[in-house]
Amino acid sequence: MSIDLLGTQVKEMFPSTKTKTINKLITENSLTRLLNRLLDVDSYIITSEYPNTISLNKAYDSITVSNDILDVDLEFNIRGYYFNLNTYRNVISLIRTEYGDLQTGDTINAIIYVDETSNPEYPELYGQESLEKITADVAENSYTFPEDCTINNVFNIIIYNNQSVIDNIPGINYELDSNNKLVIKNGDGEIQTPSYNRISYVKATYISSIKLYKSQDKPSKPSDKPSKPSGFDYLKEYELTLFKMKDSDTFTIPLSSIHRFSSLAIESIDGGEISQT
Repeated sequence: MSIDLLGTQVKEMFPSTKTKTINKLITENSLTRLLNRLLDVDSYIITSEYPNTISLNKAYDSITVSNDILDVDLEFNIRGYYFNLNTYRNVISLIRTEYGDLQTGDTINAIIYVDETSNPEYPELYGQESLEKITADVAENSYTFPEDCTINNVFNIIIYNNQSVIDNIPGINYELDSNNKLVIKNGDGEIQTPSYNRISYVKATYISSIKLYKSQDKPSKPSDKPSKPSGFDYLKEYELTLFKMKDSDTFTIPLSSIHRFSSLAIESIDGGEISQT
């Protein structure tokens, strides 16, 4: 005999196309939860791309970020969300730019926020990127971008003379000067002054999904939820320690941030005694 478990007796299945609508959908929650159930840690650094010269040995409590991995991508998982922050070299440069000198024992952590409250069936990672195409008329061959524009969030700049696109400047490059005015240069870096009366571009607006912070400088949790009561805590935070400073110049990765050493399933293994007979 067997027991047929009917829809009302099975809380959830995924993927399943002929059951409840939610189980047919590829959602953030359905994908991240697969990984969260597979492992018994919330977050970990991915080491599969490390070269063989790096010793992952529990005889040590950390891995030194040496030249062998500086040009390897820093990849990690937090609560089922995968992140690749480019190379260790680039990430360390960002940290140095932000914090300058670091002290022995300082840690650098990554933190994310997940909205698990607004719609419990569809948790979502906080953060977004929106794109807006802007077209504007230009006076006197000069255009000043709005204050919220920078060279890092403005793309696909095109200038026009009447309806014709100006594309006859070799290797044309666009920059924003200190006053947010458009600067046009050719491939040799020489400033050009073409006659144009219209501009179009795409402006990206970012709300960061992930933050890095030094242990003493933990950021405040975002609270921009106008539809909820003031002070309503709708985000849950998850974090991972990426680096611990051995000294002011040496970044190390704690073994506790690597799942093969922090997993409960591994921690509880008792090797026992090896018989000599």
